[in-house]
Amino acid sequence: MIQVAGRDVMTAFQLAHPVLMTLDETVAVTKEAEEVRQGVREAERELLRRIERLDAGEEVVRTVWADNAPLKHLAMQFDSHDDRTSLHRILYQVDREMRAFMPLDASGASSISGEGHAKARHLRVPIMNERQEDSMLLWFATMEAELATTAPLMLVLPLQERWIDVIVGEPSEAQVKCLRTGPRAIPLASEVPYELDDVFIKEMDERISGTARDRNAVLGKVPSSSAGDPKEGGATSFSSVNGRLWIGSTVAIALVLIVLVVGLFINRGPTIDQQRLAIMDTNWSWVLRDEEGREQLRVLLEEGAGQSVGDAIAAVDDDEVDARNAVERLRVIRSATSAWLDEFAKLGDRFAEQDWRSAAVEIGERVEDVRVVLASEELFEFEAGDDFRVRVQAASEAFRRAGGIAREWEAFTPTVESSGLARHVGLDVESLVSRELEEASLEELPEVLEEYRDVFHRVEERWGQVDASLEKIDQYAGQDPVLGDVRRFVHEQLQGVDSLDAVFRHLDEELHPRLEEMAGLASDRWAEDVDQPYFLANANLPEKIAGVETLREWIDQIGMETYTLLAEHEDPREQRFEAWQDEINELHAELEALSTDGVSEEIARRLSAYEEGKSDLQRIDWNGTRARRDEIEAQLGQLERSHFAPLLAQMDTERDNLLARCRERLAALDAPWPSGVSTALFEEIWDDRRDRLREGDETDCVGRLAELSRVQQTLRDLDERMANTSRLQIPPTSSRIDKRSIEEIISEKRMNLVEGVEEIDWSDQTQVRVFLDEQSARQKAHDAWVSRVSDFLNDASRFDLAVSEARGWEERFDGDETPASLYGRLQEQEDAEPLGMSGAFERLLHSGEAWETVSGMSDRAALLERVDDEGEALAVRMEAWRRLEEFVNREHENAIGDELAVRRALLDAIEELDELRAGELREELKVGLRERWLAYARAAETEAWLENAFANMDQAIGWDELAESDAPLAFDAVLFGLRRFVRADDNGEVREEVDRKIEKMRDLHHLLDGEHAERASVMLAELESALKGTADETADETVDVSEVGPARIGWEVEIEEDGEVLRFEPPAGWTRSHPLYFRRLSDMETTDGHAVYLCTTEVSVGLFIDAVTHAGEWAAVRELLGDTHEENGSDLRRGPRTWEWGADGEMKVSEQWLWFQDGEPADYYAADPGEPSVDHPMQYVSVSAAWYVAKQLGTRLPTASEWREAYEMVGGDIASELANLRDQTWAQQR
Repeated sequence: MIQVAGRDVMTAFQLAHPVLMTLDETVAVTKEAEEVRQGVREAERELLRRIERLDAGEEVVRTVWADNAPLKHLAMQFDSHDDRTSLHRILYQVDREMRAFMPLDASGASSISGEGHAKARHLRVPIMNERQEDSMLLWFATMEAELATTAPLMLVLPLQERWIDVIVGEPSEAQVKCLRTGPRAIPLASEVPYELDDVFIKEMDERISGTARDRNAVLGKVPSSSAGDPKEGGATSFSSVNGRLWIGSTVAIALVLIVLVVGLFINRGPTIDQQRLAIMDTNWSWVLRDEEGREQLRVLLEEGAGQSVGDAIAAVDDDEVDARNAVERLRVIRSATSAWLDEFAKLGDRFAEQDWRSAAVEIGERVEDVRVVLASEELFEFEAGDDFRVRVQAASEAFRRAGGIAREWEAFTPTVESSGLARHVGLDVESLVSRELEEASLEELPEVLEEYRDVFHRVEERWGQVDASLEKIDQYAGQDPVLGDVRRFVHEQLQGVDSLDAVFRHLDEELHPRLEEMAGLASDRWAEDVDQPYFLANANLPEKIAGVETLREWIDQIGMETYTLLAEHEDPREQRFEAWQDEINELHAELEALSTDGVSEEIARRLSAYEEGKSDLQRIDWNGTRARRDEIEAQLGQLERSHFAPLLAQMDTERDNLLARCRERLAALDAPWPSGVSTALFEEIWDDRRDRLREGDETDCVGRLAELSRVQQTLRDLDERMANTSRLQIPPTSSRIDKRSIEEIISEKRMNLVEGVEEIDWSDQTQVRVFLDEQSARQKAHDAWVSRVSDFLNDASRFDLAVSEARGWEERFDGDETPASLYGRLQEQEDAEPLGMSGAFERLLHSGEAWETVSGMSDRAALLERVDDEGEALAVRMEAWRRLEEFVNREHENAIGDELAVRRALLDAIEELDELRAGELREELKVGLRERWLAYARAAETEAWLENAFANMDQAIGWDELAESDAPLAFDAVLFGLRRFVRADDNGEVREEVDRKIEKMRDLHHLLDGEHAERASVMLAELESALKGTADETADETVDVSEVGPARIGWEVEIEEDGEVLRFEPPAGWTRSHPLYFRRLSDMETTDGHAVYLCTTEVSVGLFIDAVTHAGEWAAVRELLGDTHEENGSDLRRGPRTWEWGADGEMKVSEQWLWFQDGEPADYYAADPGEPSVDHPMQYVSVSAAWYVAKQLGTRLPTASEWREAYEMVGGDIASELANLRDQTWAQQR
């Protein structure tokens, strides 16, 4: 940064810019720090040389704009690119956002000083010249001409970009952040698509061309005081802020560099506001205090009568003072102060007119406070004068703030008055906003006004969306009279809202989503052209609408209901036509029966009856009965020609086609013609419908066509399914029995497709609908069956093998045990639990001897041995497993343990099959085991039997599933765990007491539900109390941790807090890891009585890397972590990251938190926090990867119940949804 004084900004910039450009180029190619420092020193010397030449009289080549009109030259540059609109957008933002910084009077001063309270504004403008420095100077000259002389002004030029950042006002943290933000976040002002009206564009063009009125005349002037002319008295600003111009560089060292050039400072010169501030805040106090100063003031005022106070104070000399005339000085001060107090009071009146009561009262108090002291004769005293100065300062600060608020409100008011809600709805938005400011103090007003200005813009945006939906609905109002009332309902709803926040909520939560949905439905209903106007099916709808008072009621009770029903109907125009036609027929018949004399009276009565809703009848000309009758007859004739005749022809064609297709399809299925669908019935139905149609009854015909259409679709589905079935080709075989069996199964499947057709009464729509639904379900099941059977039958080698194996033993079956009956039995099992035809054939893939042996086995031990025989065929082993069902729960106490052992062997053998077959067998083993374990446990006759069941429970059924299936058995499982815990203790008395209580619990199974549940709970509490004493005495003795968790892989373990905490230290070589702490879950243990410890230390990046490196499993872990990078190396992860992949394929700590795509450098990268380290938490971990690495550490992932138990232990005041969050970072990043 370069600070200069004594020269104007243009000269300073032209002096400094070439030097900084050279320094930037030097730093960009320099790698050594000393070279950078040398470059800085050389730049400083060059600046000094330029200053010396300037002081010696050398002239700087200045950029001069003709007529001193930089805005006109700026417009010429935009015009050269044919882009005057972009300049209009920039001027609009300046006019809208920076009104508080614009001049108020001819002096160029504004109500905002350097210490003013108006918020700083940021603007990003484009560089239009090839030379950056020319654009910089032109933009600075333009902004300087537009703004007040006291307005702080800063321009920042990024040397490598094509824009300039402009900040008006004292920059805050928000504006500084804007400087570091790229164009994607903050676009150029010329690119913001403002909607500019013609009046604004014309005014801007006049200002550019120089034909506009004087700006001060447009904005108005601040009245002068009675003490002097407008340039010297009664102003509202009390300080001056020098203009500043900053030149930024993208090179970091250039941003830090500050070159101070002594003797060269920007100075626009003192302003009238400075003189006023001097009078009010400083000079008058020391004049009254100093005796010589008082004498000089007396002489000066006598000699220079008529001089203003400003001129008097400026001319004070140390040799001319007299205290006796200080009273005259006091009079002048009172006059000057009273002038701006009057203006302050007027602002208070304006605030009161706006109903800003709190701020108006505060202004009145400030004015009165100063006036009371101002009128006091004791002002001459030092203490009183000092108190007066303090009060004036407080009041002037409030005056400055109130002036800024008034100008912001004036700038905001035109936008409000031109808003869509004000113009289209007639909503008094200005009053709504003003009402929110009623109770705000002067200090609060700027913030509240800014807040509701934002609310207003959101309201306008949402209203634009609502209005767009209304315009869509208006397009169809001519076709549907009901839609014409929607906009009126919306306007009435909004006019009844009493706050701007309520307007936004109503638009956002009610009107916008509902109207958007209605517009979509209306579009669906009326998108196609219709040849004549139709009306809604609900004939009473207009009557209902007449009683609706709110839009929400209209939408909820009428609009949405009606449109939803119509949208679901296949042909809504038919429904509207039907209602209209029936009404015309009824009216026609009644008018025919009337005599000529009674027509007028009847018509009057009908008009009254239809007044509330019969919109179609209201359009009829009732002047002549004959004309009306002719009109009705013409309408009916038109309907006959345009609608009924084509419908009759369509029905005849459909009938003939349907009859032919029914015969064809049923013949293909080898099924008789359904008795309920005879040709005579079809013809009778059609003849009846034709007669009824001619008579005007169209409803049944339309329904019949829809019904027949569904029947047609069902026949097409049957045809397709039959085609799928016909593709099942039976391979050639010499086995007559096997082939016949397969044909029987396929034939049965084919006949199932038409089951129930003969019993259907096709004239009963309910039966037809049920039949069609059943056919749809059958189709899905049949398609799955065809797919699975086709896979097996099309593999001829597998089929031939099954046939050849079966041929050797088929004669050994007696009675019903034949391959055919086998297939039938398998087919029944498939219906209950689908295993597929492939499963049926797999059962034949074994020798006849083995099959006969298994079928005849009655010894459980032999069956277990056969299942466990790895040399036996898998089909035989599976059949032996199924035969074990006959021996479970009889007299074998250890049966479940034996079966689980051979089941594991079966699962290993199944893995060698194809995935489809393996999945089927795994499911069979899983489902069967659960039921066998439950049956085994329920049949327990001895205590050893029951304990054996509980010892093997984890492999067969989960705790929650058991509790849901059998509560008493689950209660026994709890007691089993307690018993194992007690038996680990050597205290015989405690064990005996607990055993007795366990026996009592066993007797209370039937009391777990019902009125005695509380008694059971009491006894359980006594049991736990007894156990607790044992646990406290034996904790240290029973906990063996030398071979658990990380200790299994070499970590050293120490017991802390009497066994409640285990601390594991990493072994040598684990250089990136840290100790792990596990805390015991006091109220939880495994079913075998072991304690459960939960790790309370988060897994760091270093620990994760050490664990996988120690196991040598990087290839597996990388696959489990999934895709984190694209093929070109781009990181797919979003947000902060603690790790990345190294070139060797192993994980490493990230070099930085974020990753930026090639070619898109970071707009800003903060120095803090530092780079990630091995101690940061591991992130972006899949569940499978977490499980895998936990296993490498000798641990596992916790269960949901363990998490809940941990929360109950430490939850306290922690909300449940925050129980697993380590700090606020989670909430900020999600």
